[in-house]
Amino acid sequence: MKFTDVNTANDLDRFYKTGNEIYRKNPYYRSSEDDVLKLVVEGPSEFHKHAQVNPVIVEKDGSPVCRFAFISDTLLPDYVQVAFFEAKQGLKNIAEEIINEAKRRFPDKNKICFGLNGHLNYGAGILLNNFDKVPVFGLPYSMPYYKDYFCKLKARKIVSFSFHAQISEDYKKLSARIKTDKNISIRKSDKKNLPEYSKIYTELNNICFREHPFWANRNAPEDLELFEQFQFLLKNENLLFAEYHDRPVGFSRPTGRFFILVPGLQPTAQKKP
Repeated sequence: MKFTDVNTANDLDRFYKTGNEIYRKNPYYRSSEDDVLKLVVEGPSEFHKHAQVNPVIVEKDGSPVCRFAFISDTLLPDYVQVAFFEAKQGLKNIAEEIINEAKRRFPDKNKICFGLNGHLNYGAGILLNNFDKVPVFGLPYSMPYYKDYFCKLKARKIVSFSFHAQISEDYKKLSARIKTDKNISIRKSDKKNLPEYSKIYTELNNICFREHPFWANRNAPEDLELFEQFQFLLKNENLLFAEYHDRPVGFSRPTGRFFILVPGLQPTAQKKP
């Protein structure tokens, strides 16, 4: 297999077409992450100020069969990421070939990570099931045979959950407290003041996820760039904030996941704008 760096406009067009061709006849795929892909791969963006992004096309017998981007981020110094991976079926040793290429290009890195697309906020994961369902907005979708490509590698499984089943007692207690505790309030964001709300989101996000093994702290301009990609789809109620004594302590993102800071963590985020 031949690894070709994307250096020209024509190369970039082939890079995108390689991914699009793989899903062309898949009825469940949605190209909702195309803007994020271009933001990370092409830039220029705030992310590029601390991360090196090298998009690559893999060719076999002269035809593109795989595409991805090597990402080396100074905020995740141990890792080289294989991001935005897409590949055609039947490439038996594709993971091993990419690993060897990564070792050649980044001899100082001791970890190679498939499935992290630059940052958790941009997308992460290789789907293991539910291939016959349209993914929730903001969550990844990948082909069923991808899991076979990575079956020999060490996996860190990330499990999504739904409240369609029985709602936990802890969730019921939390809901009851939000309804009865006058010190807790839920507030919608305001698209007209998106920069200020983005700052609050960034600070809470950095606190909530600081123990996550793949987390890297964000700055407000990075998250603002991301929100701006979806501002025409984003409604005020898609980004909610929980406040305790008028200070932000939790949030609900557009994908519907809700996070509350554990007791003892006191965010320094500004009061509501």
